[in-house]
Amino acid sequence: MSLIKKEYNEFIRKTLTLSKDKIIKEAFKIYFYTEIKEYFENNPNEINKDITILSLFHFYLKYDYAIGTIEAIEDLVKGYKDWVWLRS
Repeated sequence: MSLIKKEYNEFIRKTLTLSKDKIIKEAFKIYFYTEIKEYFENNPNEINKDITILSLFHFYLKYDYAIGTIEAIEDLVKGYKDWVWLRS
């Protein structure tokens, strides 16, 4: 099992312990985690040690990216990888 899948499963496990109201407030984050997990399941070669779903989520919130399409997720992942590379 990939680290991405483990991270996703842990996120869902913790989310399901929340109240209904808190789960509703977390709806977009749940959507984000699901979309990113599915992207990496279909593109396992894109996973590297620097990528977590949470780090992509924070990057997504900080910069102007979308996740509504495969192309948008590819742009997000590429932008994140470039950002990590520039910081190293």
